[in-house]
Amino acid sequence: MTERREQTAPLYENLDTAYVRLAALVRYLEGRSFTGVVRVELEEYGGEIVLRAGEQTTAREVNHLTGATTEGEAALQRLFVRAGEPGGLISVYEGEAEASATASAARRADRAMGEDETDADLTPEELERRELLRLSGELIECVERAVLVAGGDFAAALHAARLSLTEDFPFLDPLTRRFEYEEGVVRLDARPSARLYVSGINEALRRVVERVAGVEQKIGVRKDVVRELSSLLRRRQSALARFKFTPQQLERIAGMKLL
Repeated sequence: MTERREQTAPLYENLDTAYVRLAALVRYLEGRSFTGVVRVELEEYGGEIVLRAGEQTTAREVNHLTGATTEGEAALQRLFVRAGEPGGLISVYEGEAEASATASAARRADRAMGEDETDADLTPEELERRELLRLSGELIECVERAVLVAGGDFAAALHAARLSLTEDFPFLDPLTRRFEYEEGVVRLDARPSARLYVSGINEALRRVVERVAGVEQKIGVRKDVVRELSSLLRRRQSALARFKFTPQQLERIAGMKLL
């Protein structure tokens, strides 16, 4: 478990964009032959910069409102400019595993978006639904990271939580495969109300943390969940509020007060 924490622990976390120049930070890391990921989060916008010693730095930006993603040098330069805005957060994660995982997640997200309709084809209601699924994927991924850092079995805990909730939230029934989650991406082949969906996700994640902390006896998992959810709340406060993912509900998931 100690090794896992060392691999995933941030080198720098939640640096304020009002005081840190992203371009200067990236150049500094390149000069150190750094391998890892720099993550940038602003309101409704974010991105990731992947650095590998001896290789060209790559970047990917994401518009959280539309889901549109862009990669390449232009994305890197826009990240540098946008990160000059106050109110954003910059975190740095060291390690080849972190860089590889980020690159793989970017490819999966691009494939997932490519399989769906373009935003121009969607009604306002469908755009809202897409954003809800995207936001819930981010929330689930936060808990997943915390559980994995603590050495817990996230997949087993989520499966057990979903099985226990099928009567109240039928869309979560693993046997129907109407709800699928993989590394930050949610697919939903059902039409529950937004309120029912949010309630189901919140309760499932609460039971995941409860199982890992209790049955698996990973005592530190709650603090890791608090750290992840507090960071998500700072980055995505308006979107969370819009879909009624309240701070109180996030604290209920963690079983502790947020930071």
